[in-house]
Amino acid sequence: MQFQLPSNLQQHLVKYDPELKKVIAAAKPKVTRNNLGLPDDLIPSYIISKEELLQAVTNINTELVEDRYRVFQKDTGEVKAIIYHIESLWVAAWLPKPGEDYIYGISFAFKPGAFKKLNIPYGKDGRLFNMDNVITKKYGRIDFCTWTDYITKDSIEAGLTTPYWEHNATGYKQKVIQIKRGIKLFTDQLQQTIPHWKDDGTHNMFKRLDLKTNNYKYILRILGESPSLPGVDLYKTYLDADNRYILDTPWFKRYINTEAQKIIDAFNHPDTKSPDVLVDIHGDIKKILAWINEILNIWPACPIDYLQTAISNDVFRALSIYSLSPSNLVHAWLNTYLPVESFFKIITKYTEEWLSRCTNYSHTTKYNATFSSLRDTIAMLDQILTAGQTIDPPKRWRIDEFHDHIQTKAWTIKNPNQELPQDLFPTPIKVLDKEQTWTFFQPKDTHQLSQWGQAVRNCVGTADSYASNVRAKKVFIVLCMQDNKPLFTVQLKVANGLMSVDQITGLSNARLSLEQKEQYTKVFAQALKQREDELKS
Repeated sequence: MQFQLPSNLQQHLVKYDPELKKVIAAAKPKVTRNNLGLPDDLIPSYIISKEELLQAVTNINTELVEDRYRVFQKDTGEVKAIIYHIESLWVAAWLPKPGEDYIYGISFAFKPGAFKKLNIPYGKDGRLFNMDNVITKKYGRIDFCTWTDYITKDSIEAGLTTPYWEHNATGYKQKVIQIKRGIKLFTDQLQQTIPHWKDDGTHNMFKRLDLKTNNYKYILRILGESPSLPGVDLYKTYLDADNRYILDTPWFKRYINTEAQKIIDAFNHPDTKSPDVLVDIHGDIKKILAWINEILNIWPACPIDYLQTAISNDVFRALSIYSLSPSNLVHAWLNTYLPVESFFKIITKYTEEWLSRCTNYSHTTKYNATFSSLRDTIAMLDQILTAGQTIDPPKRWRIDEFHDHIQTKAWTIKNPNQELPQDLFPTPIKVLDKEQTWTFFQPKDTHQLSQWGQAVRNCVGTADSYASNVRAKKVFIVLCMQDNKPLFTVQLKVANGLMSVDQITGLSNARLSLEQKEQYTKVFAQALKQREDELKS
């Protein structure tokens, strides 16, 4: 009678089975002991006992290159130390116990003849180690050079920010892949023990510990003599002296202190991803204060409620900031003719329309809406006033209308008047059709062309290319009115005796409907017939 033993029972009773012992022995890979040395004190014994460390380095001596490492963990799974050997160098690193005043410990060990090929890292102060400050000792019969240091906050500030525990294992060689996995476990554990920005990688993990750069002045680029802590005193420095009183009013004091506290909280919170979070909040405050500065410099008596409402509605935060009064002349003109209430209606209306188009807008997202009509209008107003000219205010404050109102005058100041040829229609041609009077004519000069562009609200009067092509007799520009009201702008070309329409637009560059095109074709043909009759006579 025979019984087949289960495999686990076979293993348990192997000492009773000489034949099975031979089979198992033959199947085991032969252990080759490497001559790497047994440095059993590279990690302090109160972190890893000398017996446990000796066992680890003994095992490493029997492993293939890619497995020559050991990660030491607590019962909770937290990593407390690592040791590995690669390319003639032993590297050990460990974390301090609670209450100890250092960030991590690091040790190296190597045989004296191997130093030149180790590419040993140096700190910025040259303190890491070299052959002048190593300790020579024997492990068994083998001589080793060893070096140990405890990296503290002072060490970090002195420049020792390199992750030295990764030395010799940072490449992409196949033999270090497994070791790198062990190193990453140590790195991740180390990173959890120190303040760090969440977005910082391994090589920047100490940025938050470096007091030279991890402070409000450095991060927020606060100028020398300004207060270094975010708050009312700091933000007053971003306002002109006459406008600083605004931050002493209850609403603004609360607002600034609330925003400043967001910066302070983000600076201290361990989950803050990057110092850019602080910079963004600070930048928004500065932008809002720049807007307030511009407004109070023009309208010193501006009601505070207007400013508060604009902030609450994200107007100042959303709009790009630029100078509203580039010169004293513009400053005085705006103060005289543009009521501050109308100004706020203009920028609020634009912001509301712009935000309605930004479906992904949020209070934590950076946006800069360019109010180009306002910016260009201010620039053109400055051009007109600086040239000694005057401009009447509009009857109602609509920024697009005022922009068009002053565009022509600004263009004529910048561009001297030049005559234009009128070979097609030297005098206006009138055509009666369906009780409507159509008038066709060519502009006599560039200023008349500019005035026409203002009337029909297109760029034909202010784009140099149109006038240049007319002067060069490459095209004809024909202006069309219906019952003395501007209607169409037409650009025509002639080739082989055939005149063709190159461009035709209605008011505000509107395209013509099919019915309009048919009617225009009919009456323009009559205008050409009248011009032909004039030439015959």
